[in-house]
Amino acid sequence: MKSSKRQALLKQVVNGFGLELGEELKVTATAENFPLRKHNLIQSILAVNDMFYLANPTVESLFCEDVTQWLEDSNVSFISRVGFVGKTGYNHIFDHVVPKSKIKPERVIRSINNPSRDRAEGFIMAWLDTKEARSENAMPIAILNDRDKSPTAGSIQALQSYNIHHILWSDRDSHKQLLTA
Repeated sequence: MKSSKRQALLKQVVNGFGLELGEELKVTATAENFPLRKHNLIQSILAVNDMFYLANPTVESLFCEDVTQWLEDSNVSFISRVGFVGKTGYNHIFDHVVPKSKIKPERVIRSINNPSRDRAEGFIMAWLDTKEARSENAMPIAILNDRDKSPTAGSIQALQSYNIHHILWSDRDSHKQLLTA
């Protein structure tokens, strides 16, 4: 619950039930409104618990936010949410781009919250469609969320088949040198 987006979601839930948030959830009630206030407290506890099982688009956004925070904490210079038009004419959005330096190529990053065959194929297609618009030695990188579930071997193999470097979230710190100037 450290990220700003998670904090905003928590505040939204708590405020929606008319509670106070400090070190704990707190509600003040009178004898007349006690049943309703107790009900709201229980519902807010359930809603906060549900935050750990958020809908996929929200979780993906939260994972991307985690990646952004890690890049910032690691002093990596980057640009967020960059779109490139591919040969197909489609615009592909990449989560981060680390500009090239004198010694390292441009690095194009996509954060993949649920590393699966479909997600790997999506990134591969986006990269193949846009790579001609990038510098010749640009490096595609997939940052794979393996906190709750390991990526499938097939998805990693597919990325490797197209020379897409992958970083497991659990092993991210050993790859900092790849991303720094």
